[in-house]
Amino acid sequence: MLQKKTTILIIAGLLFFLLPASAPAEDCYDMRDKADQTFDAAREATQQKHYARAVKLFEKAEKHYRSITEMECSCPKIVASARENIPICKANAANSRQALKNQRKYEAEKQVVATYNRAKDKYNQGNRYARNQQWADAVTAFEKAATTWESIASTETENGKKARQMAKKADKLAGLARQRMNKQ
Repeated sequence: MLQKKTTILIIAGLLFFLLPASAPAEDCYDMRDKADQTFDAAREATQQKHYARAVKLFEKAEKHYRSITEMECSCPKIVASARENIPICKANAANSRQALKNQRKYEAEKQVVATYNRAKDKYNQGNRYARNQQWADAVTAFEKAATTWESIASTETENGKKARQMAKKADKLAGLARQRMNKQ
């Protein structure tokens, strides 16, 4: 009888050391809560159009979910949901990266439009000076317009193409105004 109890204890002890230990349930729940909170913060950042922050948070949430899958949690549902959330985090991070890229492109185009409009104002000012036969001022205004348009001229965007055309037109008008000025 004693030998039977000893054998059972030895087997129990071996099983205890040989079987993989699963993480305590609280650790898994804590990590899942951390991952879920990070994911929610990333979604909030996306809604507020803070895409750079959203990318970082989705990547961080993905790491948290991945660490859950490596914890060997005692609750298989936590591990399964973590596995499902990993590709969701990846996709959301990719979408946020694209939104950030588009946002930056939009901001750059907004700057081009603002610069274009400043040049257009100078061009119109040059026309007013020319109508009033203020040739020196007209030349200066047309040259500033041309220089400003040249700074944003491009063959890649509609605004860039239009700026290139307008720069040539402003240069031509500056030349005409200079001729009129020299005739006086």
